[in-house]
Amino acid sequence: MHTNINIQDIKFFKDFERQKKAEQVPKQSDEFLRDSIRNVGMKEPFTVLRFKEGYLLVDGYRRYKALKDLQSIKELPGSIDLASLPAIVHEDGSPEVLRYMLDIRQDLSYSLQAIYIKKLIEDHGKTKKEIAQLYGISPASIENWLVILKCVSEVQKAIDKGQFPMSAGKIFSTLKEEGQKKLFEKLKNYTKVTRDRINREADRIPKNLFNIPDKNKRKEIAKSLIRTKAGYVHEDRTELRVRKKAVMDDIVVAEKERVYLEREVKFYSDTIREHVNIMEIWLRSAPIKNYIASSYPKPFSDIKEIIHLELGKKIL
Repeated sequence: MHTNINIQDIKFFKDFERQKKAEQVPKQSDEFLRDSIRNVGMKEPFTVLRFKEGYLLVDGYRRYKALKDLQSIKELPGSIDLASLPAIVHEDGSPEVLRYMLDIRQDLSYSLQAIYIKKLIEDHGKTKKEIAQLYGISPASIENWLVILKCVSEVQKAIDKGQFPMSAGKIFSTLKEEGQKKLFEKLKNYTKVTRDRINREADRIPKNLFNIPDKNKRKEIAKSLIRTKAGYVHEDRTELRVRKKAVMDDIVVAEKERVYLEREVKFYSDTIREHVNIMEIWLRSAPIKNYIASSYPKPFSDIKEIIHLELGKKIL
């Protein structure tokens, strides 16, 4: 909503200040802005968020500072009324505002962006997929933001400062709090840490410090990875590759439980192969083959396909 507001009603939220970019803006640029306001007035409106105590300034910090500077040196042009400044006003907490904040304020810390995304989910009932579409990014990026909130504060600060990559959140979030702090201690003295280094150090963290499901749960995961989808072993194995990565990413059994899962999968695969060998031996008998083919045509077709894929033998 376009309206006019009093400069006295504008409030500040420190976390919205563009500290990095402000340092990069040359002083001459501020002078040019003041000269522009002197000569032609303020053409670009502020962007503010309405709340009960006034308006929270989202965009327009340099314009605000230029106006205050001109007021202090008594060079504010008469065409500008500080009690009636142009502004685009958004209502508190609306999805549109949160989107706008993220779109125009990419210098906000990752953890703060994560808080906004969490607000969209919890306060506005948005799904991760909807948020991804809203921002024009992938759902994986949404998840990368959110996992930061599962990290201890030391890790969040390291990610915000650029000491750790944003993707570090996914690795740290798989650890219990004690494990996160232990891993952070190993990395805190590095100026810049790569994801590979974090992974290597995480491999040395005791397994009991990971958020890993119990043995029965892990066995169920392994079984589900090779469970038949449509009766075909080869589809099962394709499913395994796809779902294995999803499972590893989600509960990060990744490096710590990979060997266990593969051993479980091998056991079930070997069992299936043993059955395939038995079926192939049965079907060498013409009476058995003809009986199954005539009585159970669909299962027979599946069996032929499985034997062909597993043993490289065609049943005619």
